[in-house]
Amino acid sequence: MSNETLTSLWNTLTVDSSTTISVSWTDVMQWFKTVDVYPKVLWKGRDHQDTYCCIGIGEDSSKTLPTFRVESFDPSQPQWDGFPGMLRWVPFGVLQFSTTKHSASLHKSRQVETWTAPSGINPEHRSTKPSKETWFDNILQSKQLFQSNVLDKIVLAKESYFEFTDPWNRFESLRMAQPENYHFLFMPNENTLFLGVSPEKLFGKHHRNLKTEALAGTRETIANSDQNARLMQELSHSDKDQKEHDCVVTYLTEQLTTLSIAHRLHPQEILQLPDVQHLRTPMTFELKKHVSIEDILHRLHPTPAVCGLPTQQAKDIIAEIEPFHRGWYAGTMGIEHQDHCDFTVLIRSALWIKDTEGQHGYAWGGAGIVEQSDPESEWNEVQNKSKQFLQRKHS
Repeated sequence: MSNETLTSLWNTLTVDSSTTISVSWTDVMQWFKTVDVYPKVLWKGRDHQDTYCCIGIGEDSSKTLPTFRVESFDPSQPQWDGFPGMLRWVPFGVLQFSTTKHSASLHKSRQVETWTAPSGINPEHRSTKPSKETWFDNILQSKQLFQSNVLDKIVLAKESYFEFTDPWNRFESLRMAQPENYHFLFMPNENTLFLGVSPEKLFGKHHRNLKTEALAGTRETIANSDQNARLMQELSHSDKDQKEHDCVVTYLTEQLTTLSIAHRLHPQEILQLPDVQHLRTPMTFELKKHVSIEDILHRLHPTPAVCGLPTQQAKDIIAEIEPFHRGWYAGTMGIEHQDHCDFTVLIRSALWIKDTEGQHGYAWGGAGIVEQSDPESEWNEVQNKSKQFLQRKHS
């Protein structure tokens, strides 16, 4: 089926109806790219291969459509132009594509409102922020707060400006290179696109069973297998990285214990990614009855892996010393569908903007800062986390 046929099918589909079609991924993406309905969201979870391409805001009278929920890193702070601090919505149109079957179900709901993207601010600088000198100063300032017991940990980020003329091509490259991660893309309008491929699960829930994970502690991934094995060994035995990681494990356990009747920590492992590798500890919880998604989000977001401890103090200091607004970077997005929900942390992400001055992009990398942190090493870490956007050709 061609994109033209898919577009024609969408236009003739009646409200509250659906159809199943054989279609290629290329045609799905072409339809999703060109259909003039906003907001647009593309979503693929880490634990399954189906991709949801959704447009507009609708009403699910059949109670069968997915619901999406997003929360920025800190909704109390200024947000990017077009991006709400919090949003929960059912799409007007849903195309659920099965990679294994090369088929899709297309559903049209009732459009309840025309999307009006909220006003906000956009990055205007054309350079990396903070500078390396300021980065060092911020870490030294953080260490003074550790010594005075104001903070136990803080996650500082770097915002990198780069030339970014084809976000669709970049997304496709990332999707193919990292098929086992979360894939997300959000467009509030035709001139703005937020995209990423995240390795990190905030939590997944099926009935009363909840899965989450601690993901903190980082080394670069390199092609030489012997050298990479040494980096893995170094990461596993690093007191600094284990302390950073343990902060997240302890936080998740404490936050979820009062909502659950049992839990289990699985063995620590190393998650290998194309540019970096992390310590990861999977965790499972059996929830008490009537625990809501709101209850869980309130307890978990943002985790110490992207914020710090204590949470509010870390958020306040991040807002004070970081020379940019994080917006949706390090926020959370999730899907609720058929008794399941699945939320990721919006890291390994970038923002594309087209304006009167042309097309440009911003990408982020964060590093967990504890008392043993070395500023130079942390600077290299955030460079590596942004590498997939900054050091490859963008057509």
